[in-house]
Amino acid sequence: MPNNVAALVLSVVFVSVACADDMLQLTNISLRPAPPVVLFVGYSGSLPPAATSYNLSSDWKAEWQSSQKGPPTIVSVDHVEVDTANKIFALHVSGNLPQVSDMRTLFWTVLFVSDQVPFTTVTFSPTPKTAAKSCTDTTTSKPYLCPPGPTDTPDLSFTGSFTAAGGTNPLYQFEVKSGVILPRIPKIPFDPALNMQVEINQNATPPIHRTRFDPDSITAGFALTNVINKNFGPLEGFRFQAQLPEGEFSRNDPSSNIIAAGLATLDFKPVQPQGTSLYFTLRPFLGVEAGRNLNRPRAVQGIPVDLSHYRAIVRGYTGADVKFAIASADRKSDTFSITGTYRARIPAFDEPFLETLHQVTTFALTTKVRHWVESDVSYTITTWKYLSVTATYQYGELPPFFSFVDHKVAIGLKVQAVQTTKPHGTGLVH
Repeated sequence: MPNNVAALVLSVVFVSVACADDMLQLTNISLRPAPPVVLFVGYSGSLPPAATSYNLSSDWKAEWQSSQKGPPTIVSVDHVEVDTANKIFALHVSGNLPQVSDMRTLFWTVLFVSDQVPFTTVTFSPTPKTAAKSCTDTTTSKPYLCPPGPTDTPDLSFTGSFTAAGGTNPLYQFEVKSGVILPRIPKIPFDPALNMQVEINQNATPPIHRTRFDPDSITAGFALTNVINKNFGPLEGFRFQAQLPEGEFSRNDPSSNIIAAGLATLDFKPVQPQGTSLYFTLRPFLGVEAGRNLNRPRAVQGIPVDLSHYRAIVRGYTGADVKFAIASADRKSDTFSITGTYRARIPAFDEPFLETLHQVTTFALTTKVRHWVESDVSYTITTWKYLSVTATYQYGELPPFFSFVDHKVAIGLKVQAVQTTKPHGTGLVH
């Protein structure tokens, strides 16, 4: 007898659990706010065989609230449609509907009450609105790109200028620099990055008949970078950059190299007189470049050349970035700045050197130091701090063929930004 009672109890429990698992439950609500307003109520489980009660609008209650603690307002459920294939009840409602532009910003509750089946309820809560991201936000929720602030080195910049003179068409010149830090790879103590610099028409001089968009110099590739933020007297920290094999290209010659590099940068603390908005920054670096030449044309700009022995590339690489600026009143950007870039490449083996002076072009293979100087005098547009009016001075040579750029000044516009997601202090050397 006890065994029969135990078996009966287990059967009842099993049946109850099975029924509970298959019992209908309302799961979610979605809205069609345009008239006629419809509440789409999803459900799980199975409808009982006599499912007609679910079609009775009198068994359904619906209400809305302007806030979770606000008073509820009941609306009329006019009729109900059952979609068994998609497990959805469609409740057509009317009456005291909210007079708002979007009913999905309110809180909704739907309740089913019937004498035939247990009641079930479901609520709808709007997705909380997040404040618009702002570059002035002191939290971490900033846009991906923001205007450069005081002491910042832009991670992205685009400079465009043109020269106009009598007897020549306008000469357009462009410079693009990009140093974007990518998400760190687990278990690797370096941040991957994409490094690029493009110079277009920097060594062209008037008179010209048309602008050719053949880059004078392109360097692009991936890098690994790390920063050590330590205070060592006047030093704010160190940056280390391992440039993975990258390409140096020029369509004008044409020429191309494959280059890898290792660089170390010293970040000195900004010098700022107390009580003023003036400041000065200095970031020198030292490194080595090594690689191989990929192109050996027989003629360059109509000049016969012998590049049969131009293969291995080893260079010492050094330079510095300096900046003198006046910070804006809110200390979020610069009002006026003078920036200077110096690069020196010291070849261990002979490399091409192309120079045009007084419309006469000469070519040589030499180990002479390749200097590059660029200085920008900028005034930032206060209404849109990404943009500045810039006067740029350039002199020197850039890889791969080190075409000589004589003393040149151009006036144009520069758009620049810093990446807010990068680790503090990280910045790439171009």
